[in-house]
Amino acid sequence: MSFLGYSLLPMLFLAVAGLLHSLNGVAGVVCGCLFAGWSAFSCSALLSVVLRMENEKMLVGYPLFLFYVSFSLMIIF
Repeated sequence: MSFLGYSLLPMLFLAVAGLLHSLNGVAGVVCGCLFAGWSAFSCSALLSVVLRMENEKMLVGYPLFLFYVSFSLMIIF
């Protein structure tokens, strides 16, 4: 789905931040979780509107958060 790709934009910002500063440590993990949450929130909002699942945003958002956390861990480490 293209929504997964469009919502990777915050991960790009995290990767650029990783080029400018070291993301090792607690600050990097916190930033990674924040950016993964941003990606998951934007993707779940898009998917819930398209699939008419406005009441199930959290149900869709949790697996997406885990998906984007895996990308943020690849960026951090």
